Amino acid sequence: MKPFKVFMGYDPIDDRAFKACSYSLRAHATIPVEIIPIWDMPLRQAEIYWRAHRVSDGIGEPFVNGQMLGTDERPFSSAFSFARFGTPIMADYTDDLVLFCDPDMLWRGDIADLLDDTYAHKALWCVQHDHTPSTAELKMYGCAQTNYYRKNWSSFMLMRPSLCRSMNTYKLNHWTGADLHALKWLDDEMIGSLDERWNWLEGWSTSDDPKVLHYTRGTPDMTHAPKDMPFAHEWWDAYHAALASEIEKTAPKLKAVV
Repeated sequence: MKPFKVFMGYDPIDDRAFKACSYSLRAHATIPVEIIPIWDMPLRQAEIYWRAHRVSDGIGEPFVNGQMLGTDERPFSSAFSFARFGTPIMADYTDDLVLFCDPDMLWRGDIADLLDDTYAHKALWCVQHDHTPSTAELKMYGCAQTNYYRKNWSSFMLMRPSLCRSMNTYKLNHWTGADLHALKWLDDEMIGSLDERWNWLEGWSTSDDPKVLHYTRGTPDMTHAPKDMPFAHEWWDAYHAALASEIEKTAPKLKAVV
């Protein structure tokens, strides 16, 4: 059986989150998986991604030093905020299913069970949250919290890239973040729904027994993450296990994946 491809968001500042997420995914998987980091720099090198942005110095602005801002002056929080939508392109529009997920997640379920749930012929499946967090709070390392239509739908996307050909380099680089994250590049009938437990939002979701827990306000190691978050001990266990894991020690260096 060939490995199932998981395109996982990566940002150097979130390296610990990436390691914990990767380890917990593998630890619970009963099928082989290939984890591919996706972020802006490799895509820029491959000339797939060229979106411009600036970084605030925090002086005379309502943003902290280091906050990234798009050309529309809207804040975004990671090097994969937009790069994630290059997943179908990077997967070469294959007919095989692939997954994109944020790295600030803790896997507690088997990814094989997720694949068993894909019974409808759609282009993309996600948990269809109605998520409206307080924008008065900062998250992660002091990044601005924002709200937008279909927030967090794009943080966990099971895709059939052959049916996602409407995503191309023009849309990836020129469409607004709001339209990309709202999945407006697909017709609604091509978007399927997953059980909430596959993208269980810390501080928001209420269902029992999350299969994938999403620390949307920051993983337990981050300065602006809430204290006493659920399953924080499991996240730390996964992170420390990742550091000692032979898989992580021998993992290939981050590079362009095209």
